[in-house]
Amino acid sequence: ESPRVIEYRIGHYEIFRSKILNEERKILVHLPDDYGTSSKKYPVLFVLDAEGTRRYVQAITAIAFYSGTRRIPKMIVVGIFYTDRTRDLTPRRIEQYEHSGGGDNFLEFIAAELIPYINSKYRSSRFRILSGGSSAGMFTLYTLFNRSELFDAYIASRPALNSIADYTWDSDSILRMAKSLFASKSSLKKIVYIDYGRQ
Repeated sequence: ESPRVIEYRIGHYEIFRSKILNEERKILVHLPDDYGTSSKKYPVLFVLDAEGTRRYVQAITAIAFYSGTRRIPKMIVVGIFYTDRTRDLTPRRIEQYEHSGGGDNFLEFIAAELIPYINSKYRSSRFRILSGGSSAGMFTLYTLFNRSELFDAYIASRPALNSIADYTWDSDSILRMAKSLFASKSSLKKIVYIDYGRQ
């Protein structure tokens, strides 16, 4: 007897023009399994580093499992691709990285174009999550400290914040921003998850 095959769709690609970045940007969108049969609105999880789809698929798998046990709600998942990862994830120009320094433009693209695009096309609720790992984890924390109003929760997996390592790019500016923020605010009502571990 042949094994039974169950197909599970991880999403579909969409490409649209960014005026802020002056280029086409690609995203991967996964809708909840009941999206087509319901009228409810869903939280949106924005996943950085969607190129290899590993983090994106991990996010979908985790949501499918935990929403099945009713620990979290079903969500729309948006995977974000880069055209230049170094440029997009570094907030300032760094001498040893030729294409660095486009982080603020990339953040403005997310805030002014991508989020409104998703909100206009899909039934999204007001609750948004940003997730990234390594250098994208660092950018996730940069977003928290610089534009905290954009997302309600932040997931930074192994953020590159060890400033003595060559690959950490812009960690010093992130840490200074964090110190400045908490020096001026007594509290910040956001959900933040940071993990560290060996591969």
